[in-house]
Amino acid sequence: MRRGEVARAWPMIRRSCLDPVAKANGVGVSRQQSHGTWGTSTYTSFDPEGVSRLAPRLASGEAVVRPEWRRDSREGRRAMLVTVRDTVIVIGFVVLCVAGWLWFAVTR
Repeated sequence: MRRGEVARAWPMIRRSCLDPVAKANGVGVSRQQSHGTWGTSTYTSFDPEGVSRLAPRLASGEAVVRPEWRRDSREGRRAMLVTVRDTVIVIGFVVLCVAGWLWFAVTR
């Protein structure tokens, strides 16, 4: 299974935390390569049987999951906010750098 399918099967888990949840609960994870016109791309593949076996355990709270990996916990929501905040800071920095470069190029 690909990452999107696993995210739909485990809706309470943050998408960025699918790998550690799978590893902590014994779900097989492997890296696959796809060769196309523009080169090789790598993606993560999850064992479908392991994903379906773990889904009810995640829903009932029996599975091994750190609170910051979950979307429905206080720690998980805080981790998501930190990720969004950091992304906004980086995008703002890049915009400022590009604006500064353009200002420098135009005023010369």
